[in-house]
Amino acid sequence: MSHGVHSHKIPPSSGLLTRGSRVRVPPGPSSIGGAMCELTVYAVKGADRNKVMEGVVRLFLHDDKVLAEGILGDSIEIIGKLAGVDMIAQEVNITVK
Repeated sequence: MSHGVHSHKIPPSSGLLTRGSRVRVPPGPSSIGGAMCELTVYAVKGADRNKVMEGVVRLFLHDDKVLAEGILGDSIEIIGKLAGVDMIAQEVNITVK
């Protein structure tokens, strides 16, 4: 595989994401110039949705926490649960208390 991206099979019974799961957003194919898919993270509480961080390239999930890492190495820890990832809109929603 190109760009150092490795494919991993996920057992059907395990679900897509579990506690301690790591979500990585690999670089795109060379046909689009190797562009990175950067995400914008939003904290969602009821009807409120607030932007927390832009340029996110990695998400780490552990218990009730989500660690988001940016393309420049910056990071933020959010206490909440991953509610959804939309790669087309390049958005991540985290439900917070």
